[in-house]
Parts: sequence; structure tokens; C-alpha cells
Amino acid sequence: MHPQIHRFPAYTLLFAMGCTGSSDQGEGTDTAATPTPCEITVVQTVPAADETGVYHRADIEFHLSEADPTATILADVPGTVHTSAEGTIILFSPDEPLATSSWHTVTLDYCHGSPTLSFETSDLGDAMPDPSVVVGQAFLLDLTEARLLAGSALGDLLQTYFSRPVMAQILGLEGGELHLRTAVTDPEAAGAAQEMCFRSFDVTGVDFSSAPYFDFAAAEVQVDNFAAPITFQDFHVDGTIASDASWLGGIRFSGVLDVRELAATMDSDPDTLCTLAANLGTPCEPCPTDMSAHCVTLSSDQIYGEAIDLDIVEITEPYSHADCDQAAPKE
Repeated sequence: MHPQIHRFPAYTLLFAMGCTGSSDQGEGTDTAATPTPCEITVVQTVPAADETGVYHRADIEFHLSEADPTATILADVPGTVHTSAEGTIILFSPDEPLATSSWHTVTLDYCHGSPTLSFETSDLGDAMPDPSVVVGQAFLLDLTEARLLAGSALGDLLQTYFSRPVMAQILGLEGGELHLRTAVTDPEAAGAAQEMCFRSFDVTGVDFSSAPYFDFAAAEVQVDNFAAPITFQDFHVDGTIASDASWLGGIRFSGVLDVRELAATMDSDPDTLCTLAANLGTPCEPCPTDMSAHCVTLSSDQIYGEAIDLDIVEITEPYSHADCDQAAPKE
């Protein structure tokens, strides 16, 4: 459990902390301190003020115009306050998921004042009396709608690569773990349909013991249901399925991408991609496996999906299925 910090009754909020200063004093001058006005403002909150349908496991964010080392977030539930590396984003992570379908209020205590933020959580996370209701259900997810958090320098490039919506079907539930099958969609189909020329991708060992919440982590995952494989190291994804399995959301993803593989799929040079990433503020870092400085950490959230009626066909080799209407590319 995260440590509890920065909890005070509302009437003890301090205004203009750290944003006052004293002028130099000399003979004949006023010895009173001259306050320096705080000009830092809140430029964005996540969620937005009075927003409804908020995921009950999401962090609460205040984005500031400049860094304020005194800033903290006060809430009526235990949690931990985090600050981004540049100091302009203040986040609050509740120790436990917030109550669903409920209004919540938090307060930012910083040098300019103590604004409050109220929002209402959705019903995503309501109890699932029978977790087996998810077995057989398929979902359609549009990854291009995700919010990029880390590695945004390559994010647009990756969203171009992962431009097709992804389908995921829950094949089984045993011992509190899900067995999934994923595939990409056919861009030429009228509705949601599987691309029969690419591989499908099975995932086992997805923790569903806290249903309807799911969680999966692996040292390495190869996403090979596209035309070429891409490997993510230190892979992690989690989210929640609606109690009636009609949709899922709150999905967060993180992983370390080896730029060398990405470069190979683009017929490019990995050092060129790393230079591009560095120029955009996301320099390559040592890879977990071989410590070569050709990896970028990627993360995103706010991924959602809707239930669809289909069964994903297992395809173990690209361009091998009888319904594939494309020829395998020449090497």
C-alpha cells in the first residue's frame, strides 16, 4: 500500500505557499516583506471539471503552467501524490479504487490558491457476480484513440503502424486467469472483421482474480499479429471489463520498445530513429536485455473497447489462411 501523505482538513489549506519573497532592506527602507505574486495557473485537469463517466482507477491530474514545488493534492481518501519529472503535472493516486457511480472532490493546494475539482465515476468496476460471463465475448479496441503518456516522440509513428483497430476475444477462464486471442481488423470489411492474412496472438495467464479488473505483465511480449513482429520488453497492461461484459475500458499499457525492430519494419536505420526521438525529447535508453541504447519506454491510457459478435480464428502463420486474398511479400 502506498504511504499516506499530505492530508489536512479543508480549513487548513495554505495559500501562496512558497510564492512569496522579501525585498532587500537598507537604511530608510520599509522593512516589511514585499510579496511576489504567484502567476502559476492550472492549464488542464484530468478528468475535466464536472466530468462524468470517469474511470474509478484513474489517477487525478492537475497540469500547471510552471513548476511549483509546494503543490500537493488533498483528498478525503488515502493516496499518494506524485509530481512529473518537469514538475508541472501533479498527480494523485488513490490507494484503493474510488467508489463507482459516485461524485468525488479533490483540492489542489499550490501557490496561487486551492482550487477544487469535482467529477463523477462511471459504473465500470461494478461487481461482477459471475466472472464467467466474459468467456466467449469479443471486443473491438481502437488504439489510435489512446492518450500517449511516455514515448510520445514515437507515438504518432506507432499509431500509424497500429492504425487498425484490434480485436480481443476471451477464450477461457480457469483458476482466476483469462485466456485471450487477439487479431487486427480487415480495413476493407464493411464491419468489424478479422484480417485473415496476419497472425492471431494468444495470451494466457491474464490475472482476473480481482474481477472485473484484469492485469497482465510479462518480461517480453512479441506482438506478431501484424505484417512484421514487434517485441515489447517489461510489458504491462491492465483494465476493467463491464459487469455485463458489454464493454471494457480504463486500459493502461506500458512497455519498452526495441527501436531496432521498428526500424527493420520501416526499412530504416535504428540510429536515425533514435536521433529523431532524442530531438523530440524522448532519447533512446539501454534495452533491458542487451543494454544497447536502442530502446524507448512507451505508455498510454484511456483505451476503451466495445463488445462485438464474432469468433477470432487462430492463424499461426501470416498469409497461410485459405481466406487470405493477399500474396506473401517477397523477401
